[in-house]
Amino acid sequence: MAQCGLPVCAATFRFTPMQLLTSLRIDDSLLDQTSYFMAELKKLQRIVHRLQTGIPALVLIDEILRGTNSEDKTFGSEHFIRRLLHYNCLALFATHDLTLGALEQPGVITNYCFESIIENDELHFNYQLQRGIARNRNASFLMKKMDII
Repeated sequence: MAQCGLPVCAATFRFTPMQLLTSLRIDDSLLDQTSYFMAELKKLQRIVHRLQTGIPALVLIDEILRGTNSEDKTFGSEHFIRRLLHYNCLALFATHDLTLGALEQPGVITNYCFESIIENDELHFNYQLQRGIARNRNASFLMKKMDII
């Protein structure tokens, strides 16, 4: 936000200007004959190509590879994450894939989450970022509450 000229509320501030590279909002297209999955792969490819130039970048990825089976998703996601470690970037992945949490390496890959709170048959969020992997099953809780399962 500081790079966009917004005020920074801090006693001191230092940052490196970075290019923002994202794979957040993906759409398939019948007109372009592009599936959801292929559209995501093209976004990921563009990210890698930009990183190969050596520019500092902030990479934001939301639910990587959700258009394929779980084994292929885990394999591809893990290898993509490991590849990004070789570039001049800070990468943030939003995922519900618990197996990717096993990639944590102190000082290299760190897990953070927003944990839900289930009490008195209600679901709440405190929106406090915390270390680790979210463990509550809020989807199952909500599906049961809504009489879906």
